[in-house]
Amino acid sequence: LESDGFNVMKGAILGLPIIGGIIVGVARDNLGKLEPLLAELRQTVDYKVTLNRVVGVAYSNINEMHKALD
Repeated sequence: LESDGFNVMKGAILGLPIIGGIIVGVARDNLGKLEPLLAELRQTVDYKVTLNRVVGVAYSNINEMHKALD
């Protein structure tokens, strides 16, 4: 029974770094594939934020012109 416990612990100690390395490798690979998509998404979000700011400023200017005409 004691040797079985030792074998289980030995397998865990030796196996965990290997499994962890595989998980990290897969995660890096997936991140490498996602980075271009994330960059494109950031560019789209930046464009939308800029567009919203432009529309907000234009609305404010039009609103001020209406007030000046009244």
